[in-house]
Amino acid sequence: MDLENNFVNLHVHTAIGSLLDSIAKIPDVVKFAVDNNQPAIAITDHGYMSGFVDFVKECKAYGIKPIIGEEAYEVDNALEKADTKDYKQPRYHLILLAKNKKGLENLFKISSWAATDGFYKKPLIEVERIKENGWGEGIIACSACMIGRISKMLELGKKDEAKKFYKLANETFDDFYLEIQSHPNEYQMQLNNNILEFAKEMKTDKIIITTDAHMVRKEDQEAHNIFVKIGTEREVGETYDGCYLQTYQNVLDICSEYDINIDLIKKAMENTLKIADSIENIDIGLHQDNQMPIIDIPKEFENGDKYVEHLIWKGFEERFSHLSEEKREVRRQRILEELPVIEALHYSEYFIMLQLLTNAAKAKGIPLGYSRGSGGNCLCLYCLGVTQIDSVRWKLDFSRFANLGRISMADYDMDISRNRRREIIEISEELFGKENVAPICTFNTLSTKVAIRDIGKVLDEDPESPYYKKIPYNLRDEVAKMIPTVKTIDDLGEETEKEETLQNVLSVNPKMTRVYEQFPKWFYYVLQLEGLPKSRGRHAAGTIIAPRPVVEYAPLCQDKDGASMLQIEMHAAMDDLSLIKMDFLGLKTLDVIDDALKIAGLTWDDVDINHLNLDDEGVYNNIYKNGHTVGVFQMESLEARKMCVQAKANDVEDVIAINAANRPRNKRWIS
Repeated sequence: MDLENNFVNLHVHTAIGSLLDSIAKIPDVVKFAVDNNQPAIAITDHGYMSGFVDFVKECKAYGIKPIIGEEAYEVDNALEKADTKDYKQPRYHLILLAKNKKGLENLFKISSWAATDGFYKKPLIEVERIKENGWGEGIIACSACMIGRISKMLELGKKDEAKKFYKLANETFDDFYLEIQSHPNEYQMQLNNNILEFAKEMKTDKIIITTDAHMVRKEDQEAHNIFVKIGTEREVGETYDGCYLQTYQNVLDICSEYDINIDLIKKAMENTLKIADSIENIDIGLHQDNQMPIIDIPKEFENGDKYVEHLIWKGFEERFSHLSEEKREVRRQRILEELPVIEALHYSEYFIMLQLLTNAAKAKGIPLGYSRGSGGNCLCLYCLGVTQIDSVRWKLDFSRFANLGRISMADYDMDISRNRRREIIEISEELFGKENVAPICTFNTLSTKVAIRDIGKVLDEDPESPYYKKIPYNLRDEVAKMIPTVKTIDDLGEETEKEETLQNVLSVNPKMTRVYEQFPKWFYYVLQLEGLPKSRGRHAAGTIIAPRPVVEYAPLCQDKDGASMLQIEMHAAMDDLSLIKMDFLGLKTLDVIDDALKIAGLTWDDVDINHLNLDDEGVYNNIYKNGHTVGVFQMESLEARKMCVQAKANDVEDVIAINAANRPRNKRWIS
């Protein structure tokens, strides 16, 4: 690339990766590069790479080169852990940029190790460990900010320590650059001069300048200051003065105000272009073929299609041998309709995987649900024993589950005993390889109500705030309670509530509008910050099962219990990287039924829905007609109980209709 008077932002934090530390959203970061004719841009979040998939997608959409990176926390001993005041090991920042495919693979390994084995309050890793494992290949490293080891050693007068680390970094990574930053304060400029003097002594011209951006615009500084006060565990000594995305001219204007060599500043900006030019457009696997786990197909079968046909027809004989020939023929024709669609959509190995999981769970006596969602519409899954729903009997349309117009992978959810959910994960690991299985990460966001309360509290308690002592708790609470909720169904199929956004409420609530007119900045900050990620957690059900170790697709981290999970969320893993996701939905209802059966001396075979009497009038007269459905899955809500009474439910068809009508998806209630 040959762009005069330009440079590339190589040190950028985003809200999805640097939680409670950045308010920069990925689309806005990429748009900045587009609007300012910058040919590339990097993301370098603290210790995590959660946004790399969305970042690459966004860059590709606008013709910007994505530079995938991370700001690692490097220490002397990542295995040193002690929950005492004796733990005083300093951690330093280090920018790592993937130069090519090998570099990205190594960056995944570095990030994964640091966020699992090396995790202690933060993801930690030693540069020596990176060197020993050869993980520095394909990576360009930069010395980072004022908390970088070289900056800190020079500030403390420990030049020999700085030289030692400089030598180690050059031995470990493909390239190592000294980093200065364009922040408008004397302290930063003194650090810059320290680095420039050090570079001269080390006889290197590998210097870059960055902005350590935690926000997109300079005007976002106040909102960011509010945001970081909501969080905890701030990095000691970390400041955000000037930490926004900048242009070539911005950098020149800021640095020209201080005693610093402007020619070297221009050289440092030129080097950012050189780095960007040396970095390849890395293929991360967007929209590749579905990454099915490896299925062992018996040698006597030509492929997965032939094997799944064999299994389905075998199951057909086991399931329907008791039916009349006429009824068997109807189901035979249904299977003949389904099979070509299943094979055309390349679902065969997926179906075999589902059967393997189901059979293994049943062998261990783990309670399973009869079916979830549109999977019950597929008679082939019934023949495989995956579902317990004879879709012909219930007149269910197969095309709702799969049809030739569908291009995405099937997504069958498996209901399982909540108490034994961990066992199905272990079964998956046994069947497909421990390294090939990992739960998915999910993100909790700053809800509107929490944003109203927390931001109001900060403004009320800050002596420099225009609203100091003017937004008491009672007012914050009153305003938060004006935010209504929308009822929806969560991933477990259970009713939950989701808050409306402030913007939607302002347009319809006059009382809220009056408060807004009195405290416009309070509401301005809420509008800027609501919905930003604030913490990561483990998805309630989603688990990736891959053909290779999952760390080859994305880095790992750990959940609150110390178990490994992917750093990326469900849609990035499933829709963008084409990884196969299983939703293992742990339902307490199955545990209640299991306990009841044991008490009654019965087994699950005794309540097989295909042989159960569904015409028992006593059930409808005593339970459904009277609305006594507390404890009945998805029929517990007040609305469902009222509907049962009003409909005078007489048979299972009535119950099905009531359940379908009562599901709150796309229905909105204000509460």
